Amino acid sequence: KNRALVAPARGVEAGVPSPRAPKERERIRKAAGREDLKPVQLLGGNGWDDPQLVERAGKYVQCSVFVDGFFSASERPETRRFVDAFMKRYGKPPSILEASAYDRARMLRQAVERDKATTREAVRADLSALKGFKGATGDLGFDARREPQKALFFLTVHKARLRELTPQELAGAGAGGS
Repeated sequence: KNRALVAPARGVEAGVPSPRAPKERERIRKAAGREDLKPVQLLGGNGWDDPQLVERAGKYVQCSVFVDGFFSASERPETRRFVDAFMKRYGKPPSILEASAYDRARMLRQAVERDKATTREAVRADLSALKGFKGATGDLGFDARREPQKALFFLTVHKARLRELTPQELAGAGAGGS
């Protein structure tokens, strides 16, 4: 709830609008008498994946960038398949907990069925060697120390809605780039 108040307060305090508002930026520059005003791009964590943030903070969170471990509106094929099946069965979008449980169960099933792991040690070895597993929560794997490796979902606020950044945006201009 309070997250939605931080962005507008920051905008009022600094007099800095979102990066995609050149007319507003010019208006504020004139009103403040400062030509050196520069836009600020807000960065956030997984708590920002909330439509109420957009409703409450409005233009102050446009072009912000934040990350999450799962985004139910993603267009990634594995995510889409899982979300569509989940919604058909339960009538609501899945949470990160449900998507993570689904991925972990599929990884375990793969170890037991496909790779024929029959002992606890064999399952552990199979899972620790996992790389590039296509899951609902993204591509998953483990490093040499058996630490999970997973790319996050990079999200932004664009035209008053949450959306995932494309690989091209992440490689290039970034959120809200022209």
